[in-house]
Amino acid sequence: MERYVLKVQVRAAVVSFRRATEMNYQRSYPLPPPTTLLGVAGAALGLDERELWSDTGPLAPLKVAVLAENAPAVAIDLWTLRKMDLDRGTLKRAPYYRECLFGVRYALLYAHPDDGLLDRLGSALQDPVFALCLGRADDLAVVESVERVPLARAAVHQAIFHGTILPVAPQAIRLAAPVRTGLRSQPITSDRLPVRFVLDRHGRRAPHAWKPLSFVPYGLEVRADVRTVYRLEERYFTWINS
Repeated sequence: MERYVLKVQVRAAVVSFRRATEMNYQRSYPLPPPTTLLGVAGAALGLDERELWSDTGPLAPLKVAVLAENAPAVAIDLWTLRKMDLDRGTLKRAPYYRECLFGVRYALLYAHPDDGLLDRLGSALQDPVFALCLGRADDLAVVESVERVPLARAAVHQAIFHGTILPVAPQAIRLAAPVRTGLRSQPITSDRLPVRFVLDRHGRRAPHAWKPLSFVPYGLEVRADVRTVYRLEERYFTWINS
């Protein structure tokens, strides 16, 4: 049973978390999905792909959550890809648009039944084996602080969420206050995403353990029908992958 949560304050100049179903116009989720959170932990500890995603690996019981700590600036980045035209045997350029978030700040939250491994992860995040990335390989993250705090459970009916990921479909979410004149917010983004992967004998990764996930933007306050809720200072969260 987890007794503590590892709170990791990170910031990044620019990130992009491409939505799963988009290719030519790549909008970003407002927060890092669970596989990114697990990847950050694996990179800090220096785990290879098989150790990271193995059901018997050290991070198999690791629970993850995230809290956005600001509303980042948003811009569109234009890229071009060189694609092969198989009919003509030539290369052609194809544009695509990627949405980027600037000046992000997140609190990455981790829990593990082994307090010793949680302490080792905390130390590794401050001196990682591999570079810590949010989104793409060049979206480097800076760890500002790491602290282990007691895990405090809260009543579901008291919890108001904002700037976090909830492991429920949008039908299980409702606004915490009536809509009022002048209210401005990004909409909730919902997708069915994998929270684990499996690797075949050739090292190819395949999605495993799909879940509906709803990304609640920073500042939009909602209530949700979730099984368990935890409180961290004045914010509420629930584990994404449990």
